[in-house]
Amino acid sequence: MAVKKSVTKDRLWRWTAAIIATVVTSLIGLYPEHLAFGEAAGCSLNDVSDWQNQLMDPDEEIDPPYILEVTEAFILRCPDRPEIKEASRIAGVAAVRMGDAKRALAHFDKAGWIRDQRSLFAQAAAFLATGDTEMGWVIRDEILANWLLDLSRTPLTTVDTIEVQGGHIYAVNFTKIDAETGIRAAWVAVPDGPGWPATLSVGSDAFSNAIHKMRAGADAAPLRQIHLHRCFERKVLAQSPVEISVNQFGQTAQLALQAYLADPDLYEPLANGRINQCLMAGKLFPRPPR
Repeated sequence: MAVKKSVTKDRLWRWTAAIIATVVTSLIGLYPEHLAFGEAAGCSLNDVSDWQNQLMDPDEEIDPPYILEVTEAFILRCPDRPEIKEASRIAGVAAVRMGDAKRALAHFDKAGWIRDQRSLFAQAAAFLATGDTEMGWVIRDEILANWLLDLSRTPLTTVDTIEVQGGHIYAVNFTKIDAETGIRAAWVAVPDGPGWPATLSVGSDAFSNAIHKMRAGADAAPLRQIHLHRCFERKVLAQSPVEISVNQFGQTAQLALQAYLADPDLYEPLANGRINQCLMAGKLFPRPPR
C-alpha cells in the first residue's frame, strides 16, 4: 500500500524545544520546595537551566540529533533530578525522529506514565518499528482512551460511538469552535485490530481562509471545508462558501470511514531506515479549544 509522507519543518523543533523549556521552567517555579531534593546529588537548578538554555540556543540547529545529545547529557549528569522523566520523554521523541527505535523505547521506559499525545504516537511507532506490533497498537488504544476521557470532561461536546465492521467510528460535535482549525464536527475511525486511525472533519480553518481572502477579496465569505486526515497525509475533499450540513454529511462520512476500516493504514518501514510515524497526530484526534 502506497503511503504519502509529509515533511516536518526543522524550525518546528525549535518551537517545540522552546515550549518544552517553558513548561519545565513553570513547573520549577510552582514547586521549588519539591524539586530542591536534587541538590543533594550534586545537581542543581542551574543544571536544569543550562539544559533549557541549550534547547533554545539560537546559535544551534535545534534538530533531533542535537536535542537528543544535550538531553542525554543532562540525564547522565543529573539522574536523580525530578525533571528526568520529562527529559526521558523528550529524548524518546528525538530518538524516534532519528530512526533509533530501541534507543527511543529505553528512554520512554524511564519516562514513566506518558500523557502527551504526540509522545505516545512516537512510542507506538517505536514499538512497531521493533516488531512489537501488539504493544504498538496497545499504545494507539491508550491514545484513543485518553482522547475520549478528555472529551467526556469537555462541556458542550458530544461523542457518539458507532460500532461497524472492522472497528469503531466516533462522531464528535463541538459547540465551541477553535478559531484556528474551525472544526465543528469530526468522525474518527479506529480499527479494532492493527491500523492507524483516520479522521474526516468539517470546519473552516483560519489559514485557508486567509489565503482565500487574499485571492477573492477581503469581503469574500469564509470557505467551509471537508478534510481527510490520515497518519501520513491530509486532503481537502471539498470546500464551499456556504455552510456544510453536519447532519447531511454524517452518513457519507460513516460510509467513507467504513471503507477505510476495511483496509486501514498499517506500519510500513521507510526505505532509509527511519521510523514511519504519524506526523499529524493532533489532526487525528481533534479537540475543542481550551
